[in-house]
Amino acid sequence: MGDGTGIRHGDQHGDQHVNQPGHEQGIERARKTAEELVYASGFGNEHSSEAVPGALPIGRNSPQRAPLGLYAEQLSGSAFTEPRATNRRSWLYRIRPSAAHPPFTRIDSGALRGAPFTEAAPDPNRLRWDPLPEPPEGTDFLAGLWTLGGNGDATQRAGMAIHLYAANAPMTDRVFSDADGELLIVPSGAGCCCTPSSACCAPSRGMWR
Repeated sequence: MGDGTGIRHGDQHGDQHVNQPGHEQGIERARKTAEELVYASGFGNEHSSEAVPGALPIGRNSPQRAPLGLYAEQLSGSAFTEPRATNRRSWLYRIRPSAAHPPFTRIDSGALRGAPFTEAAPDPNRLRWDPLPEPPEGTDFLAGLWTLGGNGDATQRAGMAIHLYAANAPMTDRVFSDADGELLIVPSGAGCCCTPSSACCAPSRGMWR
């Protein structure tokens, strides 16, 4: 077992070593690919990122003048009465303050639904779904959402829902924000707007724009 931290080739089956052609080249390619990926490690940790170098203030969260003329805003994820060790918050630095947006207007929900699903009585029979048709040209991520099912009540922030998505166009002149809960996006095929097809994406509640 060597030094106890791993298993070397030949430790369990005598001293036989197998040198497969291309094995080392494959390991090297995988290593370079892993080095190019940037991840925020761990849940519940402190993370920071910036789209432009120098956009984050150093040593303080809300200076009188934020770098690059940005607006500092705090997004609270827990009550202000929580102990500091369990407090959850995010500092965002925006080109324009969030309060400057125009009034919200309702749009058609399309195939997107939220719990509780009261549009129809539950069906106890066995059900299955045919594959969804290809979306028409110009379908972005928001228009391509299709609710498969879920439980709980979105107004009580309890429960979950499963949605399928398909998109063949970028989102133009509109944005998407999930205020109900965290998302877990599992790409299929060519991936999605925020991650390649080989990785999942977990945008936090209220932060994805």
